[in-house]
Amino acid sequence: SAAIEMVSVRSMGDEEYSIEVTGERILILSTTRAGEFYAIQTLLQMMPAGVYKPVSTNVEGMMLREWKVPAVKVSDSPRFAYRGNMFDVSRTFFDKDYMLRHIDFLAYHKINKLHWHLVDDNGWRVEIKKYPKLTQVGTWSGAYEALPPAYNSGAERYGGFYTQDEIREIVAYAADRNIEIIPEIDLPGHSKSVAVSYPEILCSHDKDLLSVQGESKNVFCVGKESNYRMLDNIMKEIASLFPSKYINIGGDEVVTESWKYCPDCQAVMKKMGYKDYNELQGWFTSKASKIVASYGKRAMGWDE
Repeated sequence: SAAIEMVSVRSMGDEEYSIEVTGERILILSTTRAGEFYAIQTLLQMMPAGVYKPVSTNVEGMMLREWKVPAVKVSDSPRFAYRGNMFDVSRTFFDKDYMLRHIDFLAYHKINKLHWHLVDDNGWRVEIKKYPKLTQVGTWSGAYEALPPAYNSGAERYGGFYTQDEIREIVAYAADRNIEIIPEIDLPGHSKSVAVSYPEILCSHDKDLLSVQGESKNVFCVGKESNYRMLDNIMKEIASLFPSKYINIGGDEVVTESWKYCPDCQAVMKKMGYKDYNELQGWFTSKASKIVASYGKRAMGWDE
């Protein structure tokens, strides 16, 4: 009977593999576990779509099925080392089971990076034990919540978050499928979910300045040292949950004008000799990046 043989060789790239199907066997060659995994994905894609259906059972155990694979030779290696998907769960929340299924779909298509947009104005989605109000307050929107309804969420209470145990389960599930999850904590703008939970992060003025999405009071004050201590505590927990060498710190669409009217931010400008309040974004990014680096990670961000 035909057999599947998986042989390890030293001559292939990290995700490279080859498949040879004959009447006697299916031979898979690869150097790494990732190569083996992608070879199996390709092998499944050569079978009828029914191979992806749940396996039925009978009283004697698993019911066996017969699948036919065409005789073929495949040599495959990735053109791009980074093959990514970005998934935003702040604006629209998706629970753990949905995320696991989504990861399955990514794996079928040989996607190896999942950029997980966990934090934005519309909801904070990851448990931070040091700051429980982020998920007690900042994850919920609705007519009677701290965050208003958005993106057709309606007047009823809407939201959700992942416990740290759920995060670990999702990260491990992805890793088993050769997917690295890169978390994003968007800063210093897009932070209304933080501000409704801990209003002390905001600048000391009463100006009502709007972001491009029409959000007000959603920017960290860059002049308060207490904010950097908070970010340090948050990044410490995030770094412990995600093995990825990267943490995305956002940086996009910041209402920098908020800093123009803030005495704490103006004090930093005077200290640093800045002429324009927009220069404070570089100040913040440098400090946030150093915090990320202190936990063995590298900061990523949106190029604005």
